[in-house]
Amino acid sequence: MSASLADRRVTILDQARVDSEAYQRIERLREALIRRGCQGRNLERFLVRIVICLFADHTGIFKPHEIFADLIETRTRPDGTDLEGRLRQLFHALNSPEPDQQKYLDPDLARFPAINSELFGADLFGDMLRMPAFDGAIRARLLEAAQLDWSRVSPTIFGALFQSGMDPEERRTRGAHYTCERNILELIEPLFLEELRAQFGRLQSRKNGREESLRLF
Repeated sequence: MSASLADRRVTILDQARVDSEAYQRIERLREALIRRGCQGRNLERFLVRIVICLFADHTGIFKPHEIFADLIETRTRPDGTDLEGRLRQLFHALNSPEPDQQKYLDPDLARFPAINSELFGADLFGDMLRMPAFDGAIRARLLEAAQLDWSRVSPTIFGALFQSGMDPEERRTRGAHYTCERNILELIEPLFLEELRAQFGRLQSRKNGREESLRLF
């Protein structure tokens, strides 16, 4: 096995561990939400919004870094009783045009960017997200998820969330089966991906060689 292939397999395994940890934390949050009666479409929509916020908190969309985690940790009570109101305010701020952002008296909300996306507003049918009565357990699971470095998590986690939230019979009928990135790469690496990478490496070397020749003249 070449060193580069071995390195890539180690990288794939590391990525799988990070993705698995992220998925487990979201699943614990899901279980806490289900215990409070959140289920079905509302549950899945809420989790998608939360995962988007977690990615944004660690990839430079939200600035400064980790302001979403900070909002939950410092601006909500430990028992979680005010968490619903705070999240509703945040989702509304994310879904508002930039000029409207300035209307917020709360500076913690004003510093979030205006994404102005239907993801944080009503759905295509005009239905608003119905959230459960939050408690301390949900808040704790949300903070646990926020403490992970989501810049290292693969966005394919959305596929796992999609599958786990579907009814098993519906999943079979629609043929909706999520395949993790590691399994996909293990299949296509020996088939054609290694050769494509080698071709790319050769082309890149030629390009660099021509640029070096031009600099010499």
